[in-house]
Amino acid sequence: MKKNANESNDIWSTSDKFHQSWINMKKNANESNDIYDTYKENVERYFSEVKKTTAGYLQSVTDLQQEIIRSWKNTIDSAIILQEKFTEKSGLNPSLSEATVQMVADLSKKVNRAQQLQNEMLLSSLDAMKNYIKTFNENVNTFTELRGKVMESFIPFIPQVDPETVKKAISKFKKTTEKIEIAKVKS
Repeated sequence: MKKNANESNDIWSTSDKFHQSWINMKKNANESNDIYDTYKENVERYFSEVKKTTAGYLQSVTDLQQEIIRSWKNTIDSAIILQEKFTEKSGLNPSLSEATVQMVADLSKKVNRAQQLQNEMLLSSLDAMKNYIKTFNENVNTFTELRGKVMESFIPFIPQVDPETVKKAISKFKKTTEKIEIAKVKS
């Protein structure tokens, strides 16, 4: 699907267009208190607020992550300093053989490589998830249209009930439940 130069690539563009069409329909229609207009208006308000707060939320999570990493590093550095002081004061020999130094260096390289691979896999997974959601967003209107056509094909088979029949059924239901409550009390 090719995009015009003016179209946004952010995650909200498809959703914004969809919700904006709801707002435009409401502006063009007579004002009403119908459940769908109320729903659409409140959903639009909700997602508008979510969109405003997302950047701040992501920044807070990033800041927390950076603070955790700094704390982790400081803890390790502190432990090394304490061990170094202990070794020095106790007179222990801190020297390592060349083979040990090489083994530690190799282990460190392998740990770093494993972390890089984990990071690459995570980023690939997130990218794939983003693409799946993007594809869903691009197709949601088509699916809605298709479901609407299926629903329209079934409407002629749904019997229409007049409001008076509904009122009678509700009244009969209330009377039946009252009789059940009375029977429970007598028991």
